[in-house]
Amino acid sequence: MPKQSSWCRPVFGILILLAAVFFGASSLGLNQSGKEAAKTAATPAIAQAGESASSPARAVQAPLSAHERTQAERVLDFHNTALNALDSGYYALPDALYANARFYLKTWRLPPKPVSQASRKESRKRLAAGAGLFSEAEAAKLALALDDMDKALDAALDHYKALEDYVADGNIRDDGARGKALAGKLAKDHATFMAARSSWLEIVEARARACEAALLREHPLQRQISAADAIFACFAQVAEALGAEDQAKAALDASNLPNPSERALLERIHAELESEIAQAAKPPFAAAPDLERRYRAFLKEATAYAAALERGLGEGFFSLQRRELNLAAARSRAAYNAFARAANGLKMR
Repeated sequence: MPKQSSWCRPVFGILILLAAVFFGASSLGLNQSGKEAAKTAATPAIAQAGESASSPARAVQAPLSAHERTQAERVLDFHNTALNALDSGYYALPDALYANARFYLKTWRLPPKPVSQASRKESRKRLAAGAGLFSEAEAAKLALALDDMDKALDAALDHYKALEDYVADGNIRDDGARGKALAGKLAKDHATFMAARSSWLEIVEARARACEAALLREHPLQRQISAADAIFACFAQVAEALGAEDQAKAALDASNLPNPSERALLERIHAELESEIAQAAKPPFAAAPDLERRYRAFLKEATAYAAALERGLGEGFFSLQRRELNLAAARSRAAYNAFARAANGLKMR
């Protein structure tokens, strides 16, 4: 087998989440598609500052009931908790294992297996939705997707252990053949895990998106809400582009720099993201100063994401760079949810 050398610390390769905060239909009696829900959020019932008294009256939607507000708040709480569990706990291991396998094929050095600070039991508990948040059919799909994630992760851990044993056995002389094969199996495990993860997120984000739209529909912040939707859409496009590039690198030994077509796409998304952030930051802001401060905190995190994306274009999307993108997306999502809570008079937690 190829010559190896020591490694002092693990490479944590956490890929970008599908970072658009919310998409889909609501459990709050809103029978809308995701686009219609976004339109609802972006068309507040209260007139914006600067409109004349003679402006045509807008249809006023009935305010949310106490039960609807509570349910919406529960959905957003679960959404945030679950995404944090997927980002940085036991269920982030597949990305780290996959990144280490790629590193091995480039250097013939295998980092130690990354260790999660949270157990599977703890992490799975955080992905368990409370009663009444999803329909029975949705809950069954979520449970199935979670089981599929567990199976794929178990396979990845087994293959990583086999790769560790192979690397440690100095008596094997096969020019790295078995190591390449095991790295390929890890890539397939990772793809299976990510597919199940995407299925799980699709359901959760659909419900959360509609709850967010319902909570914000009574506020005169059409431009800001539309800009936030566009910003999160850019996050999702980046995730999709990098994910497609990874699948194209079947040999796992390609450069971390994007290929020409991917670079052009990511550069376009980066330019669009910066434009949306700049537009969102412009006055006026038809709300109290504290609410504007919270929104600008969200824009600050989105700006950090844009900066990380720019660095990735210049330096390559290696594992730590992807982790930085992932964390910036998570911080942006949390900051936006804090804004949404304040915008609706919800108690901050």
